[in-house]
Amino acid sequence: MSLGMNSVGLNQPYSRQIAMRANSEQTVQAQEQVQTQPEYTLTDVFKYEHKKNGLVERAYNGVKNLTGLGTGSKKVKAVIAKAEKGEISEEEAQKTIDKYRLSQQTSAQILGDGASIATGAFAFFKLRQALKFKNAEVLLNEKHYQSMINMITDVAGKKNNVSKITQKILDIGKSNTKMMAVTALGAALVAGLTKNIVSKVNRIGSKEFKVDKKEFNGAKTAEDKKAYKAAKKAARKAKRRANLRNFTSGAINGITMPLTMIGGGYAGVPLYLAGNTLNRYFVGTKTDDKKSMSGYIENLKNDAILHAGLAIGAAIPLVKSAQFQKVFDANIKKATDKLLKADIQPNGFEGRTAYNELEEIIFKDEKIKSIIDNTVDKDGRINLLTVEDQIKNLTDENILAVKMKQISSSRDALTEALEERCPATRCFKNADGTWDFSKAQQYLDDKLGKGYEVKKCLGVGTIAETYLVKDKNGKDVCVKLVKEGISAEKIEADAQKFIKIIENMTEKSDAEKKYLINNIKDLAAGVKKEVDFQNEFDAAKELVKHCKTANVVKPIEVKNGVYIMEKAEGISLSSLIKLNSKQRDLDSLQKRIKDLQAGKLEKWDEDLILKQNENRQDFINRKIENTNNWIKEIQDDISLIQSRTPQYGDINLDDKDAKKMFKEYMKVITEQFYKVDKNGKVLHADIHPGNIFIDINALRSGKGNVFTLIDTGNTIKLSQQQGLASLKLTTFLERGSAKDIADYMLDGADFSACKLPEAEVKEKIVKELENCFFGENVSLPQMTNDKMQTIVSNIMRKYDVMPGNTQLNLQKARTSSDKSFFKMLRMWFENKGSKIEQKESNLGKAAEGMSFIKDYVNLINTYRKMQKNQEKLNLLQLSPAERIKYNKNPNLLKKNDEKYFIYKLKQMIKRIDEQ
Repeated sequence: MSLGMNSVGLNQPYSRQIAMRANSEQTVQAQEQVQTQPEYTLTDVFKYEHKKNGLVERAYNGVKNLTGLGTGSKKVKAVIAKAEKGEISEEEAQKTIDKYRLSQQTSAQILGDGASIATGAFAFFKLRQALKFKNAEVLLNEKHYQSMINMITDVAGKKNNVSKITQKILDIGKSNTKMMAVTALGAALVAGLTKNIVSKVNRIGSKEFKVDKKEFNGAKTAEDKKAYKAAKKAARKAKRRANLRNFTSGAINGITMPLTMIGGGYAGVPLYLAGNTLNRYFVGTKTDDKKSMSGYIENLKNDAILHAGLAIGAAIPLVKSAQFQKVFDANIKKATDKLLKADIQPNGFEGRTAYNELEEIIFKDEKIKSIIDNTVDKDGRINLLTVEDQIKNLTDENILAVKMKQISSSRDALTEALEERCPATRCFKNADGTWDFSKAQQYLDDKLGKGYEVKKCLGVGTIAETYLVKDKNGKDVCVKLVKEGISAEKIEADAQKFIKIIENMTEKSDAEKKYLINNIKDLAAGVKKEVDFQNEFDAAKELVKHCKTANVVKPIEVKNGVYIMEKAEGISLSSLIKLNSKQRDLDSLQKRIKDLQAGKLEKWDEDLILKQNENRQDFINRKIENTNNWIKEIQDDISLIQSRTPQYGDINLDDKDAKKMFKEYMKVITEQFYKVDKNGKVLHADIHPGNIFIDINALRSGKGNVFTLIDTGNTIKLSQQQGLASLKLTTFLERGSAKDIADYMLDGADFSACKLPEAEVKEKIVKELENCFFGENVSLPQMTNDKMQTIVSNIMRKYDVMPGNTQLNLQKARTSSDKSFFKMLRMWFENKGSKIEQKESNLGKAAEGMSFIKDYVNLINTYRKMQKNQEKLNLLQLSPAERIKYNKNPNLLKKNDEKYFIYKLKQMIKRIDEQ
């Protein structure tokens, strides 16, 4: 049985059909050409339709064949067989084929609609919520900190643009109609793109828009070749139209999303889904027949299960989203109104940590203050000390003061020297500039036996000094020796001195004294670890398991109190920064000498000459002499740093290198203190630029780790239980779960000094924290793990609760690493000031200065972003079961809760102390 050839229809190959429709002027010729082809049977027509099936359509056809539901290929073949036997008409069979094809298209459309509804709803509701938050943020900042906003916009020179953008955001946020329009358009774009992408993926394996050369006799003749090209062109056009249809129908799914909010979703969602089925039939599906309501109803009947499945699958989450948004809108308005009316005051718990207070106390001690201020020596005689003498006297007086001064925020010569250039006790520099290593060599001979040769002093810290040594096999290694006069007994005695200072403070209560004394004991325990080289050896082997962003110096052995390790690649980060800083100073001073020799003086110098009535040339000569003396001092400093650095080579960093270096350093700190492992981990507790070596070659090539961690004596070990608790802490902080945060911080705490029962104290601490989080009259900083730790620690202190050792150590380690990082960052940017001076015009200087500020702020923001991102990544370690259990935690605030909005919005209020 064959089909009639009176018209061009489904009875011809698809490529022939589109070729003939695309070339109307050649229709007659094409029809004549078709007449020469063999006639096509119903089976041929079905094969062409069946080949149009893509991934989804093939899967759907398999389900229909398996279940017997719907019009599958098995049913179509059975109908064709009946038509071939004459039991039914060809037209009836053709209708079944058409029904099959439409059913297959509907399956792909329903998948595309499901995906576009999901992404469109996500975009609509998330964008709406973001606009509501942004509107509230702008309103609150306008009310509470308008003067600061004006100052920033004035400095940036973009006041008008900022004002316009701000006003537009406010207008959108205040107008429900405008907000609906913006969010609906956003949802339309996302949903349209989604359906288009899903439809394209479905076409994998489909022959719908493919043109087969065989149908044109291999396109050998001119006529066949022309028809083949026309067919390809028409196929491309048809494909573009299909893409447009898919995007349009998907966009309609998105732009009509506001309907879902009618009646809190209960009335709107059924209305929306009814509109979706109309959209799918009249816009999404491709047929040559005219669409009609009867055809629409027939389509619903034909694939009732699919339509019902989509409706049920979409209805529940859409109603939930609409209900959530309804509560969201009401509660964010309540929270915003409360904060707009509030008189927001500091919460009182953001100040100093116990460590900060101890730092202040010890630096105010009379003997220590006199050494640091460099007014008298340790015996009370008036005598200005050299930095080396200051360090020696301070070490003799109290090693804990030395450690605290080393990581303090101050940027004086004493702190700078303590970071890495402490005076050695087992070697010294001769008058002729050579080094005498005889004491160090004798010490090694006594401890290790003959065969180890000291070559260079690499660095001297507050506790130990490190030497480059050739071992018995001729290999260069590093050895670490405890400094003369330093021991565990010395550290303990100095801790007792510090404790005595606290005990003699009459203004402190017994509970306060106990709190501070426990902190001193904990600090001393950490310093004692640094003289235990076996501990450092073991810690290095553990640390390497948890450190991926940096290398860890490889330990070799500990023998008779000497720690032998492999030599770290590169130079210390502290040395690198200082050398670059000194070189900039040197370049600037040498340029100054040239200007003076040419007779160029600054205006204030000219004014000074007139004021002092001094001869101009004499003044210039004196300035040249002073500048040359300064240059000599800097050159000596550079020589000293280089003498202790086995590899320095080309270490002049340009801005690109420097920014990359800082970002790599941020990664190391973030991994150490913000990446947690639910199985527990070991982290370096004394990270500062002197304890990190940088490989310049790795920095510039991008190959391998840039940094190597050394001095691993002070580490912190988190148990499996602590690691799992740390994982959850991120979400506790994100969702404002005061109860869970308090429980985490109180783990292992000491309640022995409390005046109230432990249960009552815990309850009061939770209430204090809840007031910080949710009290509309209390300010709240942008919450990070560090800020939270400080706030909770100070609340605990109010009630005489002593944190557990791990919490204290983590807090001190983070404080140390952050101080070191920001000090290093400030030092780098301050020393770039020479670039500003080189600019001739004030405008050029201002532009350069603004550029530096921008770079500085960008790096700090990058650092904070790294920390937040890592905290979110930590949660991926939770198993599905742990996550489900965790998400059911009743203490976690819902994201449309009024308390949650107060907690979040308070953090959005810009504060001058956080800028």
